[in-house]
Amino acid sequence: MKVHLVVLVCVLGCTLTACGSKKKAGPREAWPVGLTFVGACTYSAPDTVAMIGSGTTPTKLVGEGELVETCKGDKRTIDVVKPTAITIEGPDTVKVGETSAPARTYKLKVVGGTRVLTGISKSNSPPGWWLDSNCTGIANLETPPAPAGGGYQTDRALAPIAPGTCTVQAQLMQLTAQRVVGIK
Repeated sequence: MKVHLVVLVCVLGCTLTACGSKKKAGPREAWPVGLTFVGACTYSAPDTVAMIGSGTTPTKLVGEGELVETCKGDKRTIDVVKPTAITIEGPDTVKVGETSAPARTYKLKVVGGTRVLTGISKSNSPPGWWLDSNCTGIANLETPPAPAGGGYQTDRALAPIAPGTCTVQAQLMQLTAQRVVGIK
């Protein structure tokens, strides 16, 4: 009985302290190949993964692998993954006259295989957003202000004008997506 208790205490103690960080377990953050950014941190990676910039010279992720980011003495490893698709996420319908940003905002989701890729808000290359011709007189896109600290906003708000159907489209890293939205 005592042996089992000691083993359990050692396993729990190791799991909670010495064997890992206090952060919750799970997959590491992943950024897309093709991302170009100027970071406030320092970065290191093999040449096959990143062309590392310094100061105002951008860093470009050129291949799959691992990127190590060091910020204020803290290090973390980020997976670099080839993006395979983008999708536009947001509401299926928007009401004419809606002013609440969350009720009419669309965001890009970048995927590499089964993984969601983040980091696109750091990009020096913003996503392209546009509306299909079926949106004429139905809705417009609003461009939000740039975020504090640099980069680009990667979401857009739809400004509904009249009832109908509107197709929102976006392009990022040579990938395109579209979403049909009902305006009521």
